[in-house]
Amino acid sequence: QDYIAAVQPNANIPQVNEALNELLVEEEDVDGLRSSIEHYDNFDQIALAQKLEHHHLIQMRRIAATLYNKNGRFKQSIELSKKDGMFTDAMESARESGSRDLAEGLLRYFATSEDVPCGRECFSACLYTCYELLRPDVVMELAWKKGYMDFAMP
Repeated sequence: QDYIAAVQPNANIPQVNEALNELLVEEEDVDGLRSSIEHYDNFDQIALAQKLEHHHLIQMRRIAATLYNKNGRFKQSIELSKKDGMFTDAMESARESGSRDLAEGLLRYFATSEDVPCGRECFSACLYTCYELLRPDVVMELAWKKGYMDFAMP
């Protein structure tokens, strides 16, 4: 691993990057893997994300969500973040996507899902995070139906 890590900074070669990333995943070195993917992007990012999506460490799954974001697969990133209860990550992915449908879908999830222990707070945080993407009529309808008006109004 030391040799591969020494070679990586000199050349952004896919085989080197993939070999090092594989070793870092096996060793469960979250910080090393995060650093590697941030600095060296010449590797099959989707394949790594799919592999990490089922990893037992939540931090590895967060890296998978980050890779999905970097490759424009925002819906997969949001679904993975929701499944792991990483609601802030899901909100940031929705905002990054610029998609009204994804942002409103996430807001509906917070308003209607019984799986979210902090539904009202997440609803309010989603309003703040994705405010430029959300239509006021949708926000008001959801807030009124769920009794979240205090969380939707200033």
